[in-house]
Amino acid sequence: MINVILSLLEKQKGIRVEKNLPASRLTSFRIGGPISYVVYPRTIEALVSCLVSVRGAGIPFRIVGCGTNLLARDEGYPGIWFVTRDMKEIRIQKTRAEVLCGVTLRALVDTAARVGLGGMENLFGIPGTVGGAVMMNAGAYGTSTGDLVENVTVFDLWREKILSFSFDDCRFGYRKSVFQEGRYVILSAEFRLTPSREDLIRATMRRLTESRAASQPLEYPNAGSIFRRPVGAFAGKLISDAGLRGYRMGDIQVSEKHCGFFVNRGSGTARDVKQLISFVQERVFDTSGVVLRPELVME
Repeated sequence: MINVILSLLEKQKGIRVEKNLPASRLTSFRIGGPISYVVYPRTIEALVSCLVSVRGAGIPFRIVGCGTNLLARDEGYPGIWFVTRDMKEIRIQKTRAEVLCGVTLRALVDTAARVGLGGMENLFGIPGTVGGAVMMNAGAYGTSTGDLVENVTVFDLWREKILSFSFDDCRFGYRKSVFQEGRYVILSAEFRLTPSREDLIRATMRRLTESRAASQPLEYPNAGSIFRRPVGAFAGKLISDAGLRGYRMGDIQVSEKHCGFFVNRGSGTARDVKQLISFVQERVFDTSGVVLRPELVME
């Protein structure tokens, strides 16, 4: 059945298809086995059409942006990954930006800066797409993605219908939103921005980029912060205080630069990551009494 559906999808406009592509090439952790089919839609219409066809056939699927917060399976995925990276349209009208889900935060902040619109500068260094940032309510330096959302357009998988969610509908919280429940696929989002001077916006972008480079292990494949920030504490400090700076399982290591990150030193596996997560959680609980909860999305 999956071959029949993919044969039909390949004939549609607005998509391209790759077969047996390693997930390690699609995730920032550089981990993961072969994905049976990877579909790249370019438009909302193409993505929705694909989702309807695939769901009707009962084929397993996952929506992926840049794969920057995702731990893929070592054994691969026997279905379809819809990768949104080709959905890159940005439309700016006055102080509003309408953005497709596959646009990277870097591209959005840069495009807005060119027309003198700010408010999202603090998010510039966060890797990943708008779709992923909205779903996780990603944030940095006191700004969260949800703070700037006007509305979000989604596809309701249960009702097979496109819906518009207001800010209140999104139920944003710390690194969470209603979109994590699995029912909705984010198609696009509208952000409210603030008029500013391009030189001031870019100065902030440069300063935060330098700060990230100095404090985060960007020289190694990683998936960002592994754990959510516990109330009243910092995961990285708790891990460091537990004596785990640089601790390693296989080729996955607690970063020596920032203990809140795990880095792939070469041929790390999802199994290594999961084992290290469990070990770190146990050690931190033993030394501090704090339960660390993963921020990393694990298949």
